[in-house]
Amino acid sequence: MPDTFGNMLKRAWKWHWNLLFVGAGTVFAFLSGDPGTVLPLVGAAELAYLGFLGSNPRFQKILRSREIANTPPPLPGQQVQLARLLQFLTPEESRRFETLKERCSALLGLRSRLEATGGALEESSFRAESLDRMLWVFLKLLHQKAGLDRFLAATHREDLEADLKEAESQLARARSEAAHNPVTAERQAAALEEKIGTIRERLANHDRAAENLTVLGIELDKTEQKIHHVCEVGMTGGDSSALSAQIESISHTLRNSEADYVPASVRMLLEEDSPPPILGQVLE
Repeated sequence: MPDTFGNMLKRAWKWHWNLLFVGAGTVFAFLSGDPGTVLPLVGAAELAYLGFLGSNPRFQKILRSREIANTPPPLPGQQVQLARLLQFLTPEESRRFETLKERCSALLGLRSRLEATGGALEESSFRAESLDRMLWVFLKLLHQKAGLDRFLAATHREDLEADLKEAESQLARARSEAAHNPVTAERQAAALEEKIGTIRERLANHDRAAENLTVLGIELDKTEQKIHHVCEVGMTGGDSSALSAQIESISHTLRNSEADYVPASVRMLLEEDSPPPILGQVLE
């Protein structure tokens, strides 16, 4: 925050002891039965504080140090990606992801508590990293679904069909008037034909998005069931090769679908294969 006079006053005003004084003084003024006398005194004391101590360089240095200390550190790169994907989801989609994550955490934690040897703990670490990877894939699929949902909500097929019908009517009128003014009619017809072509492309794109959303919903359900299955099988067995095969199957599904589901503007974000630590804290 630049040290303009206004920022210095704002920083001094937001000091917690000052806010406590103002609040307590205001309450006392009304409890005293004579707020007309006490409130001006509180206001005068506050102006004196802001004018003298609030603009004091040494005091500002202390406030700035507290401000920096209370500022949370920036998130690591992977955590930034995780936060960005979660923020894009609807509340319902966020709850779906959190429910699946909590289910995995509970079963993984239970398995970890049942294991005692060093080798078994190594298996637990492998499971945690594997489940992180699968949850990361599931989250990316949810992100793609959220994007398609928003696109379809903002683009209505009925409106496109109405625009197409109107443009075709305009084209028919332009062609019927060609005998009276052929040059103008020809230019109008060419422009309208281009407009009609664009609308038809938008309709085709809308239909593809709707089809992709249907398929994506099925892929999400399938992936969610696979994660549940892997998590539950992990409670009764430790076959790392089978778990790896399940994970690779889910990842393969995502790679094959990204070309259809993911807009170019976010594809780079989703190309990251290394998942953030989603469940790693369970083993700590």
